[in-house]
Amino acid sequence: MEATTLSESERLRLVSSFLGFAIGQTPEAARWFLQAKSWNLDEALFFFFQSVNQNPRNDHSPARSTNLRHEQQISSTSPLRLLFDGTFTEAKSAASRQEKWLLLSLQSRSCTLNRDTWSNDSVSRIIKANFVFLQVYDDTIEGRSVCSLYQLQTTPVVLLIDPTTGQQMHLWSGKIDPRAFLEDLVPFMDHGPRECSSSSVSRKRPRMDPMVAKQVTDSLRNMTLEAVFPPLPEEPQGSSNGGFLCRVGVRLPDGRRLVRSFNKSDPIQLLWSFCYSELEGWEGKPLKLRLAIPGASKTLEYGSNLTFEQSGLENSLITVTTWD
Repeated sequence: MEATTLSESERLRLVSSFLGFAIGQTPEAARWFLQAKSWNLDEALFFFFQSVNQNPRNDHSPARSTNLRHEQQISSTSPLRLLFDGTFTEAKSAASRQEKWLLLSLQSRSCTLNRDTWSNDSVSRIIKANFVFLQVYDDTIEGRSVCSLYQLQTTPVVLLIDPTTGQQMHLWSGKIDPRAFLEDLVPFMDHGPRECSSSSVSRKRPRMDPMVAKQVTDSLRNMTLEAVFPPLPEEPQGSSNGGFLCRVGVRLPDGRRLVRSFNKSDPIQLLWSFCYSELEGWEGKPLKLRLAIPGASKTLEYGSNLTFEQSGLENSLITVTTWD
């Protein structure tokens, strides 16, 4: 679209998007850079960071910043290559035409999700190939509208939305572990929103195309292999009645059932350390740990940083399989 044909609302949207990456800048500075590049967002952002690098102490430059390092970090980790360039309504329309689910990231002007989740290679590849991805900031008009529409109280939040009905299908909040996020996306990757009702997606995992399944499995396997497991301490002695110990049952891939005590304050990462200590020759094979829940199961997240007490694993049974 030519710059001369842009409406004022479209220019305000571009200013808002620019400010989402150029932390600390003013709307006037954003307009200056966008106008200099005929309202091309990518070129304006490149021009901005190039200007900052060349004039870091020029107080008269529109790129003047009190937090240069933070801005450079956002530039290097931003999900710009993944983002849909348009409004929420336009993103829904595009997702509906492409028969893809809409992923909407609502966050404050920080790089928490940009740095920790969207910069992950596996996550970015999966999103780019299978979803329409929109990022909205909570201090914009559109951000406040989304908060009101979906009754959101805190950020960051990521919504998976049916683009035809606007129905919220899944929600993630706070810090998002890339491996757990990918696993949550699996049921939505085989069929588009027109082919799946909300009940069929949420209650029954569809059969996934073999190529898509291999892509996700490889990504999850690589993430698990990259983990560094903590050393396993000696098993604590005593009775769990004292309130300090947590007993957990584990069913290993070779069929053995073991029971092990941990301190309630220990991180659940020790479960992985324990399983590998009992499986000779399994080094390098990624393990999937699932908590048996009546009528369902839940995959434990290695990167959750929860303790045994926080995770509610006391007197539970963990089933151990592989990602293969």
